[in-house]
Amino acid sequence: MARFKNYNFSQGFLSLISLLIILAIIIVLIFGLYFGFNKIRFSNSDQPGQSGQFSPQEAIQKAKDVKDLLESQQESLE
Repeated sequence: MARFKNYNFSQGFLSLISLLIILAIIIVLIFGLYFGFNKIRFSNSDQPGQSGQFSPQEAIQKAKDVKDLLESQQESLE
């Protein structure tokens, strides 16, 4: 009887380990897909050498441009 209990315990332990390994693989794949799609989404097609990220100065300038555009649209609506 002790042999069957030990066998059942080892089967349960192995299935638990395999379940954890499968979950880890799924999580790694999900993160890989997420970051892969982000890289594709934010890459610039006209500049293949860059990864699509802006320098801080470019980001500040773009934000100022958007702010100016929104202010001009707000003034035109008034």
